[in-house]
Amino acid sequence: MSHSQNNLWLNKVKNSNKKTQWNYIYKRFLDSSNLEIDLDSDKIATPVILIAGRVFETELGYASRKKISQLITYEKLESILIMDKVPENLHINKPFTGIILISLNDKRVSRKFEKILQRLE
Repeated sequence: MSHSQNNLWLNKVKNSNKKTQWNYIYKRFLDSSNLEIDLDSDKIATPVILIAGRVFETELGYASRKKISQLITYEKLESILIMDKVPENLHINKPFTGIILISLNDKRVSRKFEKILQRLE
């Protein structure tokens, strides 16, 4: 997705209800049939995604995505916050592509998610 497409996507997601937000996020970042493949990563605009306080790496392989998509379901979501504008006190040295904050309501799921990410480090 280009920067302008990403901005439109963020706005659409932000203005949706939680269930629809999750569906958009799931389709774009967890559904392996919809993964973007572009060798020029500078042209791809991807928001920073934090799930349960951990950065979700959008370059995860199929197996990791599948585990995460089975683990984190709509029922496990506490809240989703979409930041489509640069926060006032945030200073970054690249174009702002948005921030998605996802809180989970199940501590076991949070720990399992943490373990999946630790195995990848």
